[in-house]
Amino acid sequence: MSILQDVQANARSKSQSHPASRKQTVARLLNLRFLAVVLYRLSVAVGSRSGILADVVKQFNQLLTGADVAWQARISAGLVLRHPVGVVIGAGVRAGENLILQQGVTIGGDGGSKLDEDHFPTIGDNVRIGPGARLLGNITVGDGAVIGANSVVIRDVPAGAFVAGVPARVIRTEEPPGRVS
Repeated sequence: MSILQDVQANARSKSQSHPASRKQTVARLLNLRFLAVVLYRLSVAVGSRSGILADVVKQFNQLLTGADVAWQARISAGLVLRHPVGVVIGAGVRAGENLILQQGVTIGGDGGSKLDEDHFPTIGDNVRIGPGARLLGNITVGDGAVIGANSVVIRDVPAGAFVAGVPARVIRTEEPPGRVS
């Protein structure tokens, strides 16, 4: 189940080179940032049985942690919400493994149908999104991309790219980790 991979990703979300990092592993898992991930996963699990109950869990998550993550969003394992306050993720969003989000990130649709994936972003594996960034509409963010703080992404982002600005543009491109040319 993806919750185990979420635990692992959140446990290693800070530098392992720090001498106290092993002692702090438990503390990193007993905080609001990880609770936001757990409540999202719970809302997804409950959503297969009852949409109303899933909405209740989602609302509880928003009230407690400040993260508004739709239970219909499909986010693969390894989700890390470094600072969950102000994070908004729409119902049609699809995201790969090891997604890292900072505070105030919005990933949402372009105003089309609430559950139609064609109106929402698709995000690859190992993507990092900086604070205040907005990803809107039917766009694709490639594997290993990095979205800069306060960027507004309304066009596709290639794999391994670093984008920033309003609207976001490619600043540099690097080969995503794990890919062989």
